[in-house]
Amino acid sequence: MSNSNDAETTITINRDSFNIPKTKPFETRDEVVDELAKPNKSGIKRLNPVLNMIDKKVYMSVYMGMGNAEHFSLDMYPDVVRNTIEELYVMGELVKYGEAYTYGPPGSPLFVMLKLDPSIPF
Repeated sequence: MSNSNDAETTITINRDSFNIPKTKPFETRDEVVDELAKPNKSGIKRLNPVLNMIDKKVYMSVYMGMGNAEHFSLDMYPDVVRNTIEELYVMGELVKYGEAYTYGPPGSPLFVMLKLDPSIPF
């Protein structure tokens, strides 16, 4: 017996209606370093590496709007981004700054932002 409510519905979302920036992917290490070195005027950048203070791994913080952010494993990013950020962190060229923070309920991981060491010329 078929129910008319079982019909599939297709929803098309227009990317432009959400004001999602169209950006080209990073192709070289220099492009990744240039993005990390950009001054952060608005508080939102394409690449926002953070250090999880519990597992000591680097993640990427992505602003989701309305004061919320998600933290994604570097494994979700292209090799050039992942390798560059891991290399910079291991070599001490990405340094902690600011206070540790958390999103979520008590017991959620603490994160601290990472930025390029200003004493190193890039």
